[in-house]
Amino acid sequence: MSGLVPSPTHSRPGRWRRGLIVAVVALTSILGIGSAAAQPQQVGQAAPVINPQARAADLARPAVVWIRIHFDAWVITPFGTFNEPVDYGCTGFVVNPAGYIVTAGHCVDDGMDGAQGDAIAQVVDQFVEAGAVPVSERDRLIEDVKMGNIDWQVEGQDNNSRPDRTLSVTIGAGNVRWKPKITANARLVEFLPWKDGDVALLKVAKSGLPSILLSPTDDIQIGEELLSIGYPAATDGEESFGLTNRNGQINAELSKGPSNLTFYETSANLTSGQSGGPTVDLNGQVVGMASFKNEDANYIVPASIIRELISRNGVRNELGRIDELYRQGLESYYRGEYSAAIDAFDQVLGLMPGHKQASAKKTKAAELRERFGDPRQPAPPSTSGPSTIQLLAGAAAALVLLVLVLTTGLLLRRRSRRRRPGRLAPSPDPFAATAGWDGTPLPPAQAHDAPDGVVAPAGRYRTDTPAGPDGDRIADGAAQAATPVSVRTSEAAGPRRNFCSNCGARVQTDDPSCQQCGAWLT
Repeated sequence: MSGLVPSPTHSRPGRWRRGLIVAVVALTSILGIGSAAAQPQQVGQAAPVINPQARAADLARPAVVWIRIHFDAWVITPFGTFNEPVDYGCTGFVVNPAGYIVTAGHCVDDGMDGAQGDAIAQVVDQFVEAGAVPVSERDRLIEDVKMGNIDWQVEGQDNNSRPDRTLSVTIGAGNVRWKPKITANARLVEFLPWKDGDVALLKVAKSGLPSILLSPTDDIQIGEELLSIGYPAATDGEESFGLTNRNGQINAELSKGPSNLTFYETSANLTSGQSGGPTVDLNGQVVGMASFKNEDANYIVPASIIRELISRNGVRNELGRIDELYRQGLESYYRGEYSAAIDAFDQVLGLMPGHKQASAKKTKAAELRERFGDPRQPAPPSTSGPSTIQLLAGAAAALVLLVLVLTTGLLLRRRSRRRRPGRLAPSPDPFAATAGWDGTPLPPAQAHDAPDGVVAPAGRYRTDTPAGPDGDRIADGAAQAATPVSVRTSEAAGPRRNFCSNCGARVQTDDPSCQQCGAWLT
């Protein structure tokens, strides 16, 4: 270290500047908290938690319908003619708001693979119950009749006609019964039997129906998650039943039937009543349709076969106005904007009062709004600029801030000036000289000898010590700032001169303290 002495008293700008910064930050925080407290509190809201499967179901279910197919068949046998009604219950879905519906082809088939074959089986079962045919011969007899090996005929009301078909459709995706009271009659546009694709296109005399979109691609990956939607009941009964969602995935892509048509094997557990129901991806688009099942697996028809059938009949797959409103309501509902959702669902119900999904969602949205409220909308930005009151309030706040900052700065600076010096600074050492003040060389022994009566700090300055960075000599000891020090005088030549023994500065004999370092003189 170089020779260090207590530095004279100076203010410390770093401290009071830091104080100013702290004051500004604190005041700004207080003003910010006050303004935030003055703002109105927002009502908390909680958006419903919707998983991907539930969202896909919300999009698809409104388009799903229940179809009851009734056949009047007359089976003409050598033992008499039997009138055998044949009834099926299947699921379908709307592909165009103008009333076009898709379902499974085998649900409307009036041939030997459909209504005619089932009418024959019903007559054979009567023979078995009567004991005319052994149970062990049942299946073989049915097969022989269907193959034409036994001369039985199956006709409709008219001679040489197919069994008479009646199609009844229940729209709205609500709970249904086997024989619903309110239905819409449908006509068959075209159908493909199971061996040719198992798809049918129906038309009802209604418009503005909820619809669903087909997937535009057949690029389905093995393991892709799907959702099969449909009505599970397929037998007669008086109890009502509703739609079910069956989760699953694509297990394999297989070729089936005489034409080696492509079918997808799915892990979803389907029932016969779900035949013709849509299988959708997590975007709510139809990737297939429930077709059939065996002991090992369930199978769906690819959407490509459906697209070909409806395109061949000039039907476009599209959504309608009611779907747009319903989906707007869903998006608002998912975001927790319940009033907007209710408004959209009200518009849907105004167009279609029997829209079960819109009715259910509206009820749920009303419940959640009662619990959580609606999010507050931010105020629109002002286009006229700040008002006079706002300008005056801003100026007053700025003035208060300025006064507080200046007051704090002055107080901190005054406090800093009152403090005693506490750090050491380098100072020139006049006692390191080897000549007197008149230029006369001094002997080495006299260079640091103090006059009689003057106490010099022991071992403070040595001529044989190396110089510091500023040319000062290194001291063996350091004087304490609070300890009185002696005055060193030089009497080698010229008038008497006094010097501070702490810093070496020139002092007057009547000075109580050194004007440079502030040390007390004795």
